[in-house]
Amino acid sequence: MFSMYEKLPEWLRWILFLPLFFGIMFAFSFIFRMASSNIVGTFFYGRILAPFVGGAALVYFASRLIPRAKIITSYLICSIWIPLVSLGILSFIAVPPNQGGFTQGELIQASCAFIGSLFFTLQAHKKYRKR
Repeated sequence: MFSMYEKLPEWLRWILFLPLFFGIMFAFSFIFRMASSNIVGTFFYGRILAPFVGGAALVYFASRLIPRAKIITSYLICSIWIPLVSLGILSFIAVPPNQGGFTQGELIQASCAFIGSLFFTLQAHKKYRKR
């Protein structure tokens, strides 16, 4: 699929980027949820597996679909998780969950999404820096 997409003119790829990206992410998350939600436990799926795979897929599909600046896009998407995890840690330490702070499960969820996106950011860097 990506080879056909890369043969299109660059201006058309910029137009198709957002619709394709959101469509692929929606289809991927739906298929992943249907395939794995009954296999593993609810906590492991909801707090660890789904955020990790979601963060990884977000970086992977964005870096494959964007016409230019693939490495920069990967790092930018990965860097979105850094303030979220940092705020989650501060919220977990400073504000109790009954007053609106993060719970331990939510902190694990944000951390797993960051780790997944970081993993594929490093993969994209390794793949596209040689070009």
